[in-house]
Amino acid sequence: MAFIESENELRFLEDSNLCADCNTGDPTHCDVEYGVLLCGQCALLHKNMEVSRVKILDDDQLTQEEIRSVLDGGGNREVNDELEKFLPTSYKKNLAQMNMFVRRQFIERKYTAKRFQYEDSSNGFSESRRIGILLKRSEVSANEWNLQYIVLDRERQVIECLTKGGAFQPEDIIPLDSAKVFIESLDETEGGHCIRISWEKRKGTSTKLSPAKRESQKDVLRKGSLRWKDRAIKNIFLTSGQEDEIFEWYCSILIAQNDIPRVKQLISHPVRLAKSTSTPSIAMKVTAASSEEDMSAAPTFLKTGKLWKAGPDKLDSWRERWFTLHDNHLVYSRGKLTTYASGEIQIGATSEGYRVEKGKTKYSRSPPTEFTLTITTPWRKYHMCAENVHERDEWIEQVNRVIHYKNSTLLLQVRHLNMPRCGSGELVLKNASSTDYIHT
Repeated sequence: MAFIESENELRFLEDSNLCADCNTGDPTHCDVEYGVLLCGQCALLHKNMEVSRVKILDDDQLTQEEIRSVLDGGGNREVNDELEKFLPTSYKKNLAQMNMFVRRQFIERKYTAKRFQYEDSSNGFSESRRIGILLKRSEVSANEWNLQYIVLDRERQVIECLTKGGAFQPEDIIPLDSAKVFIESLDETEGGHCIRISWEKRKGTSTKLSPAKRESQKDVLRKGSLRWKDRAIKNIFLTSGQEDEIFEWYCSILIAQNDIPRVKQLISHPVRLAKSTSTPSIAMKVTAASSEEDMSAAPTFLKTGKLWKAGPDKLDSWRERWFTLHDNHLVYSRGKLTTYASGEIQIGATSEGYRVEKGKTKYSRSPPTEFTLTITTPWRKYHMCAENVHERDEWIEQVNRVIHYKNSTLLLQVRHLNMPRCGSGELVLKNASSTDYIHT
């Protein structure tokens, strides 16, 4: 009697629990032509390729011959070992969180052009210095884009925007270690995509403020706001007539950032212990990443989108803002292509007083939609609403991921602190009062 193949056997292949392209868990489709298991979003892009046969798993769509073909090919692990042999390090780290433009560019290069199969076709992502001419959005006119020289210098660890003026002078010098890079879609009238690079920029102190007002602004800054005039988050927007060039610049910057030796900031601000209500905050230690695996273990949380945000006072109106979540920084601006951000919400662990939930407190002004959410910090509650329930739930899920990650890293730090222990298994904090302790 002939052996009957089953789709369930594909689940036993190595790496079959992940999408072959973006590493999303629990793939739902199979591209029989290449013998890989895929998530739903990557499967849609495979269907648009000239050579592909995408079928749904667990729906009896695969024939015995197709199942045997995938099994003989070894599945995701064997295919990726061949097609991603010279894929740059950390290239796919956050692909599951990227938009469809980034996924499409990656999939076309992997399967159609086979750019990562051979050593001499890596697109120059690892060059020590990359120079090119891109269109940069004007800070003065919203609809004006100007040609500008862009330099990515991996040795100096900076991105420079050079302007002509007798000689090339840097208009912006962006440190790689603090830059946050995104792909944004342009408006329907402009079309296409652009690279958005955000970084913290120091500005000159305003002399028009009274000493009392300046001190008040410093207090606000210490609470995680951007309203102090000496500090701002700036955005620049770069595009090109060729989408391939946009994607290659985007990848070059991400790979250059990954190669920077950096300290792993598990906790970026002081921790206030829940047990004590009168003692000052205690600053935790920072541990250095000891290997590439340690650095890549810390996830980058990415999400952008439109939300409406209420002001701090109950009489304040609701304003439309463009939000960006990167790591534990939730930054909001007046629009998608706004040069300077309006504010920032830093997200921490639950023990520090951070949480996100559906709903809001009662406001005198009704929100634009019923899909509301509230982010609670130690200093303020931020009330927002989304366009639909899907967007609202996705924002809550992403913010909760940050909080859960902060919870786990906080626990990891506490366990590794070199501090004396009491007989009850409590850690005694140095320079703290007798009421300050953390249970392990």
